[in-house]
Amino acid sequence: MSDFYKLWQLVGMYKLHLFKEEDIIIDIGMNIGDFSITACLLGCKNVISFEVSKMACEKAKINIENIGFSNFIKINNKAVWKSGVKEEVRYNKWEEGHETLIVNKTGDIIAESTSLDEILENLDIVKFLKVDCEYSEYPILMTSRLLSKKVKEIAIECHRLKDTLDNSPEELEEYLKKQGFETEHNITGDKGLSFIYAKNKNI
Repeated sequence: MSDFYKLWQLVGMYKLHLFKEEDIIIDIGMNIGDFSITACLLGCKNVISFEVSKMACEKAKINIENIGFSNFIKINNKAVWKSGVKEEVRYNKWEEGHETLIVNKTGDIIAESTSLDEILENLDIVKFLKVDCEYSEYPILMTSRLLSKKVKEIAIECHRLKDTLDNSPEELEEYLKKQGFETEHNITGDKGLSFIYAKNKNI
């Protein structure tokens, strides 16, 4: 796949647009850096990225250095998890070709973690928040008290959880609407995968 095609895919997938240099963008589930790099290519010079896998972070660092964006993207080798509560977070081992990690309570590696509110509390308004973190989107977003006060736009890759778990993309979309966001929900048909784009009506 060409780099241009990958860029175009990400623009469409996350409803990206041109950014100003000073815009703050947060990338939760950075993986090897594709979204963070794309945000810089679209004009931003202030991307804050989070990725739980050390191996993925190392690959992202190389990719970011190769394109010359090291000064514009801050890599944090941490999981992002619930706001307002401290829990041990574990994750499954990253494997070559595996897109992202599932953060859970039964994984084989204990992760250093933070919360969305801890990230947001010392920032000005965040222009764009991207969340692609394999089932962790629900606890990350639905426990934040600062989301509606500090984030303008959100793009989320959502997974339909197993029957034993409560949350669904529809519940998350409804939650965001109650928080003052306008939403678009596109279902891909691929194993319950869907994308939610949300725009804050109040900031």
